[in-house]
Amino acid sequence: MIEITSKEQVSSTKEIISITMDQLNWPSEIIEHLPMDILIWLLSDDLAPSATEVAAAARIHIIPKPRTKKNVYLVVGGVYSYLLLLKTGWSQKVECVLDHTIDFHDLPDFLYRDICYGGHIGKAGPLANAAKAAILIRLLELGEHAGSPSCFKLSSRHLSNGNSLLKELVGFDPRSFKRADKKGMDPSIQSQIEGILKLKVDEDIGDEVS
Repeated sequence: MIEITSKEQVSSTKEIISITMDQLNWPSEIIEHLPMDILIWLLSDDLAPSATEVAAAARIHIIPKPRTKKNVYLVVGGVYSYLLLLKTGWSQKVECVLDHTIDFHDLPDFLYRDICYGGHIGKAGPLANAAKAAILIRLLELGEHAGSPSCFKLSSRHLSNGNSLLKELVGFDPRSFKRADKKGMDPSIQSQIEGILKLKVDEDIGDEVS
C-alpha cells in the first residue's frame, strides 16, 4: 500500500499535503465548459487496481478554494488521476501539491493545458468517439474562453456540426453513433453529448460526416 506523508514543504510557494477525496473539488466555474461526468464515463472500466494506486500517488495539483474557511481545494492539474480516483471510489488519502502561485482566475487555462497534454485516453467505439468529440469541442471552447493558445492549432469553429475533422481526429461518425447500442451509457450523458454535437438521433443523420 502507498505511504503518504501528511505534509511536506517543497518551497515557499508549494507544499505536498495528504487530504481526503471529499476535500477535492472540480471547479464549478468550468462545469458548463467541460462536463466532468463525460470525462469520467470515458475512462476505462477495466483498469487494474494498481492504476488507481498510481493515480493516488501522482500528486494532483490543487489550489485553496476561494471564499471558504474550510480545508477544501480545487483541482488544477493531474485531472485524469483525479477523475480515475472518483470513478473507482478511492477512499484513502491522496497526495497533492498545494500551489500558492496559481491564481484562481487562471484556473481554466491550467485545466485546459492539463487535459490537452494528457491526451485522449479511455474507451473506444462509436459512443466513446462521440464523447471524445464532445469533450474536444468543449475543451477548445474552454481554451478560447481562458485566452490560451490552442494546443491543437484549432478553434471550436473548425469543428462545426458535420465537419469531417471530428472523424479524422477522434473517429466520430454520427451514423455509427446513431446505430450503436446505448445501453451502457447514462441517458443524461447521452443527452449532453447529443447537445454538444448538435445531433438529433431520432432523425436521419444522413451524410453529415464524410
